[in-house]
Parts: sequence; structure tokens; C-alpha cells
Amino acid sequence: MKSFFLMLVAYSMILVPAAAAKTQNTTNISIPETPISISLPNDYEIYGQDMIDLKFQPGPQQPTWVAGSNDGTVSVAFSINSENISAKPLAKAMNQMKMGLSQHRTGLKWINTEIKKLKGKSWAHLEFISPALDSEIINNIFFSSYGKKMILLNINATTKEYAKHEESIQKIIKSITYEECANNVRLMTKAAHDKKKKFDDFWLDPNREVLNENLSDYGDDVVLSYQKAVDSAFLAGKSSWYCNELPDMERHYWAYHHIAATNYLKMSIGLAEEVWLSFEEVSDSFEMLEENIPYKNPQLLDVTDKFSDGTYYSAAHTRLSSGIALMYLGRYEEAKNNLNKAGELITKNPYSDIQNAVHVLTEVTSSLFVLPRDVVSYKDAIRFIPFSIDLAMTLFPENTSYKDAIQKMPHLAEIIAHYIKGLKSNNDYKAAQNWSKILSEIDSERP
Repeated sequence: MKSFFLMLVAYSMILVPAAAAKTQNTTNISIPETPISISLPNDYEIYGQDMIDLKFQPGPQQPTWVAGSNDGTVSVAFSINSENISAKPLAKAMNQMKMGLSQHRTGLKWINTEIKKLKGKSWAHLEFISPALDSEIINNIFFSSYGKKMILLNINATTKEYAKHEESIQKIIKSITYEECANNVRLMTKAAHDKKKKFDDFWLDPNREVLNENLSDYGDDVVLSYQKAVDSAFLAGKSSWYCNELPDMERHYWAYHHIAATNYLKMSIGLAEEVWLSFEEVSDSFEMLEENIPYKNPQLLDVTDKFSDGTYYSAAHTRLSSGIALMYLGRYEEAKNNLNKAGELITKNPYSDIQNAVHVLTEVTSSLFVLPRDVVSYKDAIRFIPFSIDLAMTLFPENTSYKDAIQKMPHLAEIIAHYIKGLKSNNDYKAAQNWSKILSEIDSERP
């Protein structure tokens, strides 16, 4: 531990010549090969190794990364130390460091010691004045565990100039960000997405009824692919939930996203009983999230594009899936309730992804038509169709005909066919005939 105290003493003796402070914009800097990023004023310079060697004695106590303002008034030094403090409370390590520094360096004047939480990471903060050759230095030293090592930052300036720089120094301190688990969660998300896609690409074959087939019939490799996808999604979701480095919005979203992904995997092999309630619960969670963060929020859209190839789950998606799972279980009333909720989530709220909204409403309508007529009447089954058609038409130029729209969006014909059936059952033959004419014109033009 003695080497650590010597390193702190060396950091506290950085010489900073006096100069006038001025207001600058800042730039976020990632310290290479570390989970640390920090925002520095634009007039700061990141030192090369020659400059570090000039200002700090080479050896194990030398910082690995240093930045300073161009006028030399403030310095920021970073190092990774082999000291393992992960097995003890951070407050205990902080008190030991304070005692050790006081013993190894005379003339220290203590200003503050505290445990400070910055962007989700707890740091020991030691603030003190240390004597230098021709001045005194105010040091703000932050250290914390990094696996079985320790990371350390020292931000300092002379006592003479400190008041001029205090505002910018405090901004630098508040900007310190440790994103080890955040990066890991995003990488785990990418891995989970890739594993799910690998399994889905094989299993979700439109030419066979996968829900009625046994996974084990396709060999150990397929079973292993499925298990890896499920395990990966589960671990990514758990890691997301406990990663306080992530913005709350992203942390909650990824946790729910991975629960949904796990459910979709299980549903695809016919485990409807295992997933219907979980789908309902994650739907409730997504609904609460979407009350404050609308579906396809730009910030979330950015991370889903990067780490899940744009796969973006919503309350409407998962509510629909719960309804479909309940249909397979023969629990038709509950299925109807979930399907209607899925449709209402889109019809009653702004939904920024129109194409996806039309897809969900089409699936809702198709599923309502599958349910027994004593559970869902034709009148109720077609309740979302007018809205679906109007929504779909907004994807095309204003004067586009229904005929042209259907040719560009073939699945629109499916929902219109359901509409015709429902209109006839309600004795609205004139409207049914008009829609039938549109479909017949398209059919007559097909080779």
C-alpha cells in the first residue's frame, strides 16, 4: 500500500503556473482502455508520453493519462493501480488512504473526505492542500475499485488560482462517468439479439407449423442454439436491471426488452402456458414506460438501432403476444381482452411507427376473427379495421387510390377481406360490395 501513498503524494505535487481563467465549451473525452469518460474544457490538451515523462518521474507511480489546460492552470491525472480495494467498504479504504497520506507526507491540510456518487459509480473523494516547491496545491482526488484494481483521478490547481477555476473544476468532477457495466449491458444485448436471430432464422420457417413441432426432433445443435438464445436474453435483462450507470430510461427498457425476447423464444416453440402471464406483466411495464417515453423515443431508437438491429418492442407488441398465447391455451375471453388492449394502445395514443402500427392492428384483427363468434362477434372483430385502413393510407401520397395502396402494401388486402366479411355479417352489403369491387379489380389484373 506504500506505493499507492507515494503515487498520491506525487499527484499532489503537480506544478501549475498562475494564469487567468476563462469560460470555455467542453468536450467529452473517453480515457483509452478504461471505462472512464470525462468532459474537459476545449482549451485542454491531452499530454503525450514525452510530456508525462517530463512532468512525472517514470515508474509505477507515474499516471497513465494526463490532461491540462493550455495555459497550465489546471491538471487532470489518471492512473490504474494494482491495489485491490474491492473486498472492503469504500469508506474504510478512504480512511486508510487518508491516514497513510498524512503519515507519508507532512504539511497536508485536509478540506474534505467523503463518498461521492457520480453517474451511478461511488468514489472516495479526498480534498486537501499539499505543499509544492513554490506554492500550495489544492487536490481533488477520486478513487474507486475497478475489478480487482483501483482507478484514480486527481484534479488540481494552485491555491492562488483555484477560486478562478473552481466552477470549471466542479463541472469536470460532475462529468466523471464510469460505464463499465453500461458498455457490458449493451454488448450483452447485441450478443443476445444475434443468438435469438440465429435461432429464429432456422426455426421460424413459414412452410411449417413450428408451434406444433418438437424442438428436439431437429437435433442437439438446434436445442443448444435455442438454449443459448434464452440464457443470453435472460442474463442481458438481469444485467440491465442492475446497471445504474445506464440512464433510467434505457435501463428499464433493456430489462423489459429482454424479458419480451425470452418470451418470444419460448412462445416460438409452443410454450404458451409459460409466457402468457409474463407477456401481460411486461406489457404493463412497457405501458408505464411509454407514458413518459413515447414509443420510438429518439434516444432509445438510437441504442436499439446500434445494439438490437432496430428491434424495438412496445406495449402493443407484447399485449398482442399475450393474447395470441392465450388463444392457443383456449382461454378465449382473456385472449380477447388482451387483443383489444393491444389495438386500443395504438388507436388511442400517438404511434410514431405507422407501418408497425398497421402490422400490429392487422394481427389483432386476424386473431379476433379466429376466436369463436360467441366470444367475439363479427362487429367487434372489425372494430379496428377502419382506423387501420386510414392509418395505412397515410403512408402514401394524398391522392393514392385504395387499389394502388393495396398493390404496394399487399397485406392491406387481408384486412380488407376481413372487413368485407364483417360488413356482410352486419348486413351492410353496400359497403361490403364497394370493398369487394376493389379487391376483385386487383385479382383480375394478377397473371
